[in-house]
Amino acid sequence: MSDQIDTSGAGAPSSKAAMRRLRGFLGDPLPAEEAVLWAELSERQRAKALQRMAALTRWNTGKAPQDAVLAAANAGLKHTARFYEMAKAWDDAPSLKVLGVLATAPRTRKNKHEDLLSERARELIDAHPGESVRQLALKLAETPGLGDKPPTYNTFRRFVDDEIRRRSRKARPGKYVGFDCCACSMQRMDGSEYALFAIVDQESHLILGAALGDAADSRRGYADAAADGLRRMGRSPLAGVAWLDRVEGFQLVVGVDGERWNDIRSEIVAAGVRAPIEPSTRRQRFGRYLKPAVGSRLGRIALSPNRTQGLGTGEGGGGPSSPTADDVMRLAIEVDAHNASIVGDLERVDRSEPPADLMALLQHLAPD
Repeated sequence: MSDQIDTSGAGAPSSKAAMRRLRGFLGDPLPAEEAVLWAELSERQRAKALQRMAALTRWNTGKAPQDAVLAAANAGLKHTARFYEMAKAWDDAPSLKVLGVLATAPRTRKNKHEDLLSERARELIDAHPGESVRQLALKLAETPGLGDKPPTYNTFRRFVDDEIRRRSRKARPGKYVGFDCCACSMQRMDGSEYALFAIVDQESHLILGAALGDAADSRRGYADAAADGLRRMGRSPLAGVAWLDRVEGFQLVVGVDGERWNDIRSEIVAAGVRAPIEPSTRRQRFGRYLKPAVGSRLGRIALSPNRTQGLGTGEGGGGPSSPTADDVMRLAIEVDAHNASIVGDLERVDRSEPPADLMALLQHLAPD
């Protein structure tokens, strides 16, 4: 099983050139950990990282300049002692982590009581079957050893929700699949919000495909998510998952372009999909399948279901520009991280194909 992420994709030439240089220094395909680190760097930090990688590689391979003062200056460093230290670390194990350019914020916030609260949530759910999430969260707040500044109620509730979701993931995926969209915290360069389109297995909570797009053009959004799903099926972390043989049904949250889905039932029958599909146009539909799968955020991407309707009316922006390569990579990393946290709870086999109806529907929706 590979631990690498496919970060290829369309984008500005400058982004492509930077990715080519990065892979030249760190490997192609880019290791998953390095892809995560790169995605969180600003343009300025990326330029500095590439500058330092080039200078350190030249020094370690004996290329000019071999004057430490000049080499340190080429790396953007003022002190030769720091340069020597960095050059040795780079020579031992090349990584963005040794370059001194990383963003300070972690990819996800980790509570300092993570292990204690996770274990206690498991104990409480075992001891109080059928108890409401609210009551379990209040009991979790009584956990000894949380110090003078305990977490908030929402944090306790998150631990309970996470454990309940974990327990629901034992079944093989592929029985019910939901197509969902909602506004999210990722933004275009003009500040308008993207809609996040996702294909979610409702029982395992795996995200089978995802894309950024416009809620007023959900046909295109789901087409891109379907194309992403077709790419994901044969690679880590979905590769090796034990699938069910048959889909019982599909549910599809329609974007702010309901008329474009009027014929979806007859379309998929003509495409050879036997499982039924149920499109939803009710007002409170957005986030219906994403929220149970990931909670209020997918990694660092916050979900805003209540803002989705406005994306198609001009209230929330929603311009037509396509996602950049960096946007695509950031979403891919968050989806892979989410799925990787789930697959350990699922049955694994050497060979198991996704249900034929699922693949046929993805192929029908994906752009030619």
